[in-house]
Amino acid sequence: MRKLQSQGSARDEKKRILIVEDDFIIAAFIKKLLIKWGYSITHVAVTGMEALESAGRDRPDLILMDITIKGDLDGIDTALKIHDLYNIPVVYLTASMDEDTLERAKRTNPYGYLIKPIRENALPVIEIALYKHSLDIERKRSENLVRIQKDLALRLSGTADLKETLSLCLETAIEISGMDSGGVYLYNSSKKKFELAYSKGLSLTFTKSVSCFDGSSDNGKVLLKGNPIYLNDKKIITSIAAENENEGLTNLASIPVVNENRVVACLNISSHLPVDISPAVMVSIETIAAQMGRAVENAGNIERIKESELKYRLLAENVTDVIWTFDEQFNVTYLSPSIEKLLGQGFNQDSSVGIDRMITAASFGLLKNTAAGIRDGSSGMNNQTARIEIDFLTAGGVPLVTESVISLIQGEHTESPVSYLGVSRDIRYRKETLRKLEESANVHRTVLNNIDDMIYQIDTSGIVFFANSAALNHVKLTLDEVRQSRIPFHFFWCDKSIDDVRDGMKYVLDHRESKFIDCKCGDNYFELIIDPVLENGNISSVICAARDITERKQAAENMIREIDLRRETEKKLQKALDASLNVIVKIIETGDPYTAGHQKNVAELAKNIGMQLNLPLEELNIIYAAALVHDIGKIDIPAEILSKPGRLSENEMLLIKDHPMIGYTILKNEFPPPIPEIILQHHERIDGSGYPNGLSGDGILLEAMIISVADVIEAIAANRPYRPSLGLEKAMEEIIKNRNILYDHRVVDAAIALFAVKKFTFFETGK
Repeated sequence: MRKLQSQGSARDEKKRILIVEDDFIIAAFIKKLLIKWGYSITHVAVTGMEALESAGRDRPDLILMDITIKGDLDGIDTALKIHDLYNIPVVYLTASMDEDTLERAKRTNPYGYLIKPIRENALPVIEIALYKHSLDIERKRSENLVRIQKDLALRLSGTADLKETLSLCLETAIEISGMDSGGVYLYNSSKKKFELAYSKGLSLTFTKSVSCFDGSSDNGKVLLKGNPIYLNDKKIITSIAAENENEGLTNLASIPVVNENRVVACLNISSHLPVDISPAVMVSIETIAAQMGRAVENAGNIERIKESELKYRLLAENVTDVIWTFDEQFNVTYLSPSIEKLLGQGFNQDSSVGIDRMITAASFGLLKNTAAGIRDGSSGMNNQTARIEIDFLTAGGVPLVTESVISLIQGEHTESPVSYLGVSRDIRYRKETLRKLEESANVHRTVLNNIDDMIYQIDTSGIVFFANSAALNHVKLTLDEVRQSRIPFHFFWCDKSIDDVRDGMKYVLDHRESKFIDCKCGDNYFELIIDPVLENGNISSVICAARDITERKQAAENMIREIDLRRETEKKLQKALDASLNVIVKIIETGDPYTAGHQKNVAELAKNIGMQLNLPLEELNIIYAAALVHDIGKIDIPAEILSKPGRLSENEMLLIKDHPMIGYTILKNEFPPPIPEIILQHHERIDGSGYPNGLSGDGILLEAMIISVADVIEAIAANRPYRPSLGLEKAMEEIIKNRNILYDHRVVDAAIALFAVKKFTFFETGK
């Protein structure tokens, strides 16, 4: 039973990328492209040290690294340190490279190169880098699992000590799973309880409180049926036992240890930090539990182990390989006591016992042929020894497979053999382990055969010895036909691509590194990755993975054409807009020179406030254009009212308050949104006291709030037709006093920083 196998998978999340680029414009463009393609940006670093800190803190999935960056570390030195510390894949960004730089870059094992300026065609390089890195991780994980399991099998074969066996199995399971603690519970059938025999990584208080649990509990019933349990929900883990919450466990796996269809123990592994256990790891853990079942059997009866250390030692001595001798008539002359433990029955050694009573008929025939081969020197083995599999018969007549080494015992004074020696070892669990390993390998083969990418593997002479289903369908052959025909690697490609593929293969063999190639075969386009397989530092074979990118390439080309067309249209529209603005400004200058100068100052200040707020260039241009004509509605107001030095009458004030709506009416059909809307709202206030519509809070456009603050500052700090300047200090007092009342706090803070830190001055009239 598998409960709540995973709380969520990292594969559902956006891939996270760190950009290392000291050119702000290039970095911003790359960031925009990556976000457009669906990636998440962890950070934009400009120095090597900043990149190291960000990589260690955020652990991105990929790093785009400019080779030439500021600071003591260049991009290559930084990539080398990141590779050694965090093993994060790096794709280099460069405009050009000399030979020395290229050689240095190669030594960092990059996952690709992108040539500046970066374009839409960079996406395949990034996708390939992420895909290849995931393959590398999966391959290393699989190899590590197999290595660990083989090592465990070897170490278990060299010990019969129960505590050492439990320790080996538990520590190996913890290592494979990525968890940090666990325990082994032996099942006491008389008490019907699982009792803790060995633990690691758990507090003493915790192990005392959970030293046993009933076989009749919910989890005990599941385990006694031979079903594993996987939990990663802290609430469920706590509901099993309150002690789990005190220990802080977030993951728990309980795997039954079975021997001869009987649960003899429970392998528990746990973690204090969240861990995602993959199906492959589950198979490996259950394989370890199967190996542990054999170990528990070798250690003997659980009750006897607890009764006496002496009895335990005697039992351990008897749980050894079966040693037996037989003569030329195939009668047993000696049989070690361990045979009774192995088969469940003993034999009377006072009388002659024929081997044919102990083993199956097929094994007896094999033994006779092997003995004859040893005697005649034709066994094919050195030192007159042969290794074969013999099926012994248990008390119930069930075959039990053993690995048996048969040797010839020579007499002292004659060449004639006097007897044979047999050493037999129960390998049922080894075979079961190998079977599960093969199942795991079959899972990987199934994955390979169900992907659309063509994958094939070749030897160093260029001959294909493996191909997945996609590759075989491409050439319309079976795998046996490929192997029997000794097909060369370029057979998979048409004439136009053969030279490119051959050159790529030569490059991989010469440089011992991956090569990416774009190929065309017929009307289809492919991305080909040629990757060397290294064993002991030497290339043992080469793996080629090809993906059909025809649709993606065509889509990219169509997109580029659309983007170019859109950009050309935008340029024309912008040009027309700029011309219209200039005409309007000149008209205003003719009728009211003060308003024209005021608008230019407000436009410059508003744009700089927007820059202080880190708004994108497109919004800055909109703010500037709107500010440049924000008082265009005053064109209908008599000049004597605009320049009147005294207090305005109520009717005059109402006329002044109409200018945002007049400006909006003039421009709404001529200028693109949101410029008319910004002009309409530039006298609104966030508390709703503004005009013409009394808007408040988020109902006011940010661009309008920026222009309103710039308008107030310029109006107070500048000379007016009817009064001299009140000074910049007075303007600052006004916006600070009404911060978050009339004016948005973000805009006010940006304006203050602009004058206080960056010492902004107006372009018009030197203010």
